[in-house]
Amino acid sequence: MAAALLGGMTVNAADKETRREEARREQTKLDIDKRIEAINRLDNRPAALHAGMAMVSKETAVPLPKIEAEHKEHPKVGVAGLFMAHELAVHTHKSVDHFIQAHKDGKSWNELATANGEKLGQLDAKLAQIEQTMREAK
Repeated sequence: MAAALLGGMTVNAADKETRREEARREQTKLDIDKRIEAINRLDNRPAALHAGMAMVSKETAVPLPKIEAEHKEHPKVGVAGLFMAHELAVHTHKSVDHFIQAHKDGKSWNELATANGEKLGQLDAKLAQIEQTMREAK
């Protein structure tokens, strides 16, 4: 009986930890989409837009002229959206256009990242760098 009780306690502790981890992930998910929206609002200044695209180029190893062309082709995706599409494409071997289209079809960037096994913390850190660079651009 003691073993059964101990086993039950272990399961309950594991369940609690799983729920805590899910809550942490949910908070990170919300922050990813909010950060992307915040970054995309910064691109109304030419200096910030250029700095953001340069940072996306640096982070993704995609030549700047290609990032600029994609931004012209998909202006509503925004700088942060282009970053996300490229990051997801590199790690999944799917096309950038696949992710841009999925986002246009209503999937959040967080949903796309999670569904493709991306670590949200790493994405958020890179997005934070892009955001900081754009805020500091003059």
